[in-house]
Amino acid sequence: MITGAISSSAPASSHTRLTLNFSSSGTPSKYSLDAESSVVNGLTNTIIRQGQFPNGGYLIVFYVWCDTTVSGGSVILQQTGATGWSYTFACGTGQSSAGDPGAISGLFSQNLLNVNNYDIVYSNSNAVADTMQAGFVVSSTVTETQAQIPGGALYILSLFQIQLGQTVHVWYETGSAPSCTAGTLVCYIGILEVLGGRSCKLDLSGGSTTSSGTPDSTTEVCTMTPASSGLQLNFRVVVVNTDTTVRQISGLFLISIY
Repeated sequence: MITGAISSSAPASSHTRLTLNFSSSGTPSKYSLDAESSVVNGLTNTIIRQGQFPNGGYLIVFYVWCDTTVSGGSVILQQTGATGWSYTFACGTGQSSAGDPGAISGLFSQNLLNVNNYDIVYSNSNAVADTMQAGFVVSSTVTETQAQIPGGALYILSLFQIQLGQTVHVWYETGSAPSCTAGTLVCYIGILEVLGGRSCKLDLSGGSTTSSGTPDSTTEVCTMTPASSGLQLNFRVVVVNTDTTVRQISGLFLISIY
């Protein structure tokens, strides 16, 4: 499904066609979030580390590991005070883990807007003391570097500006969002006017690869009409996931501006 104004005008051959790439980075910005070894008394929760992620970013947990001396414990990454988001991994006896440090698919994701303080908690559900150590491989950037888009997220990949009287012409659109829920604009890529309602969007809901137009097309699939004031000059290039879980979303637009 394509949303936006439709035009049948042909571009002059001298107008350069530009590629807008909506693909997320294939190499997520990851780092280790480890906690020190500690003896945890029986039937006790111990906060072993506290910190703060960038506010307004997105937390993705790719990998978790745990080392214990007895079974029945767990490691928890949670919003400070256990009042909001939380991810729990049940430790086995000895060394155990889940996920893959090199994966693009996360075990857990969370929008960190105003909920960016965290605790790492060792939870010992045994009656006897346990020596525990654990850690995570995560990404928590405020810029779009993850290969997956968290549920309920809008990522602004770039911004551009046109001159008064110019029109944005979109000749070709293609993209995919595997496993995205069916519907209307559940997952999409697009160009949005910063202040105003003009937009060109490629709806990727339903999970199949979607395309419109051709790279050498002479008929636009979408246009945004001539800018007539300063408020109509600025545009965002965005990837949007309104689904309830993380989705890998990618694609490109071929455009001209004149």
